[in-house]
Amino acid sequence: MKYESINFFRGIAVLMVVFIHTYNFFDFGNSEYPADFLKYVEWGQYGVQFFFILSAFTLCNSFQYSLEKGEKNLIRNFYLKRFFRIYPLYLVILLVFLVYTNINHGSVYKFLNFIFLNNYYPPLGNRGIVSFSWTLNVEMTFYLLFPFIYKYFYPRQWLVFLPLLFNLIIQGLKALAKMYPQVALEIFRIRPEDLYPFTYRHLLMQMSVFLLGFLLYKALFDKEKKSRNLANISVGIMLASNLIFDYLSFHLAISCVFYFLVVILFRYDFSDWISVPIKRIGVCSYSIYLLHFFGIETVRFLGLGHLTGGRILDCCIRYGFVLIITWLASEITLRLIENPGINFGKRFLKR
Repeated sequence: MKYESINFFRGIAVLMVVFIHTYNFFDFGNSEYPADFLKYVEWGQYGVQFFFILSAFTLCNSFQYSLEKGEKNLIRNFYLKRFFRIYPLYLVILLVFLVYTNINHGSVYKFLNFIFLNNYYPPLGNRGIVSFSWTLNVEMTFYLLFPFIYKYFYPRQWLVFLPLLFNLIIQGLKALAKMYPQVALEIFRIRPEDLYPFTYRHLLMQMSVFLLGFLLYKALFDKEKKSRNLANISVGIMLASNLIFDYLSFHLAISCVFYFLVVILFRYDFSDWISVPIKRIGVCSYSIYLLHFFGIETVRFLGLGHLTGGRILDCCIRYGFVLIITWLASEITLRLIENPGINFGKRFLKR
């Protein structure tokens, strides 16, 4: 398993996410940017899907390794490893937000944030106390299902068709919501036009993306050539279907592109001057994701948002400042919170 390559891709994903969030904070709705530039900016949001694919891919690798070595209490250990990997830093950031921000949405909402269930709280449109934390809610829900999906579905050949099936279900639900808008109001207590943004931040909408991570693992490591080829063909069909018939969600089409990018580049080495910094960013990607809001606020507080008067140049400079500040902070949290949490989890499992 080439973890350095995975960290490279994680680095790319978090760079995309930080860029779109920095733009949205300072310039969202600004019509003075060239249309071509805005088109590239919008692609940053799909770094989240790249993360989801890589997450499922790495989980397949580690879970298979644990299976092969005959690890006892496999499922229990899987959940505990995920908990100690994700929760310590998230808890610290959540407490900081609770102390320094004015949250007045009630104790139920606060409690749901502590257990990663605020995505399923329709009155607030699944906004979390921690900025951008909806992805962690989706990830944690996926973790609950992962061992069972891998054990009972991964060995089946028809696994390759599951991403398409989930996406077709989603399209059907979206169509029903348009046909019967009153149902959306009664069940979710939100307007029909807000239903897609609301459901987009749920596991059902993102399940197809996670399943691409399973297919990616199959395409790269399955012993049978037929299975590897079938995985690639299935993803190719999904991508082509979106381009030709325009019936799949766009985030899944982009995810298919990411899939093939990893398949093509996974076995190749990158020039150090390009890959080493990005790989290091990938190592810190979880901290960067949770901390980049503070980087954005720091840039705003220091007045570094508008230095040259040039729209695109200022946008890129702000992004650079946010990235540097967040990266430096993430190196600290990696050493003081993330790694100690992971190591404590390892010691706990050895008891």
